[in-house]
Amino acid sequence: MLSAQAHARPFTRPCTTERRSATPQTRAHRSTPAQLELRCKQICSLPSQARLFATHTRHTQGGFDAGQRSLRCRAQPAALQAAYTVREIRQDDVESVVNLQSKGFYEPWDVGWLDSFFLKLFAADVRAIIKFKLKDPDQSTFRAFVAESNASDGNLSGVVEVSLQSNQEITQAIGAAAGETYAYVACMAVEAATRRQGIAIKLLKAAEQQALKWDQHVAALHVYKTNEIAVKVYEKAGYTPLKEDSRWRTFLGSRQRILMCKNLKPEA
Repeated sequence: MLSAQAHARPFTRPCTTERRSATPQTRAHRSTPAQLELRCKQICSLPSQARLFATHTRHTQGGFDAGQRSLRCRAQPAALQAAYTVREIRQDDVESVVNLQSKGFYEPWDVGWLDSFFLKLFAADVRAIIKFKLKDPDQSTFRAFVAESNASDGNLSGVVEVSLQSNQEITQAIGAAAGETYAYVACMAVEAATRRQGIAIKLLKAAEQQALKWDQHVAALHVYKTNEIAVKVYEKAGYTPLKEDSRWRTFLGSRQRILMCKNLKPEA
């Protein structure tokens, strides 16, 4: 049986946070890397509840919504982890990525013909937005990475996106100045049959390495509060909960999310 939330919001844009290619962000009043690192360390050192409620403003953008069908990752033998290579997305990967993200983010209907109709709309929206983002010639504010099987079939088993953003409510949560940028990780999905093989962690590392190339020292993401598996994956990867969405989102058919962040240059 589907939850009432799935019926309340039958079709929404997946991973809506800045899916359109972001414009270069204003770096006026930019904090120094040392200041950002100090602020992130201070937040991460707080007890769990203090971190969650250190700020009370609500982040209104859409975000990383992996859903209950998203990520599982446990320590695996090196041979399993080596079975996949993480690389940048190519134009010929679009259909595979559409399939991955549609499976990971689409909330199905009980009624078959309605479900088929909305799934097609959902997939078409994902396809159009990815193609739009990939038109950026220098990709200076957006990158996407995929996990490709090393087997002869070369199937894609996972995808993640990272972009340069400066949303005010997130910058406040991480202690950055207004207009300052950070790396936002979003739209990560892993094929169900290939989970628990370290793919999610490898994708996150690729996104974080790109953030460092952009001279960003903090990475942020959103995850559904009810998606305990994904929350554990991110905590294992070094992400710390900062705040939760307001509960009134549930009355609008949306699930509560947790904003998490990671200091990409921890103290040696």
